[in-house]
Amino acid sequence: MKRVLLALLTAVFILPSLVVGVPAPANHNIEFIQTYTANGNTVFEYRVTNSGNPAISHWNLVTCADFDENWIVNSSIGLGLTEFVDPDPSISSPNVTGIKFDQGYENDGQYTVTITLSGTNWSTITTEAYIKAGQNVYGPYSVLGPSCGPDQEPDPVIPIVECLTRNQDGSYTVSFGYNNPNSETINIPLGDDNKIIPAGKDGAQPTSFS
Repeated sequence: MKRVLLALLTAVFILPSLVVGVPAPANHNIEFIQTYTANGNTVFEYRVTNSGNPAISHWNLVTCADFDENWIVNSSIGLGLTEFVDPDPSISSPNVTGIKFDQGYENDGQYTVTITLSGTNWSTITTEAYIKAGQNVYGPYSVLGPSCGPDQEPDPVIPIVECLTRNQDGSYTVSFGYNNPNSETINIPLGDDNKIIPAGKDGAQPTSFS
């Protein structure tokens, strides 16, 4: 009987344990770096730090449950290693729904990881990231990530001629207004979408349209 009990206790100790949601060790980290647009799409950039054992096997960026995987255009590690999971079957608790970057890091160092989403109308929201390293799941890390979907394209701001006056020298003085059909203020920086021709008058126009 004692031999059976000892064998059972030994079996309990040698089974791998899955520790979920523990504070991340100082040698692993996920950081949000920036977003930018490229080729008509939006790129989210992150820095993954791997240092020490157990090494990172993969990490997850939490998104809204209704995130559409078809919005994923590309990633720096390739689409074959990037997928939307709902939830991640390798993490039992908590249920982690989001983008899984299924690339391990054997060597210590910092790695840049990007995810490219379709369109340019993406905003950022505060979300969480989790790291799988060995049998442990570390997190949550507080990072910025994509919103629940691309923002709706605002209606265009329309310039309006309010007054046209002919001067004595034959020139004209024109006063312009605008119509903003949106409920929120639209900001249009000076450039191709907000310019006056000839260039000598460019720059005097507003860039914020209420």
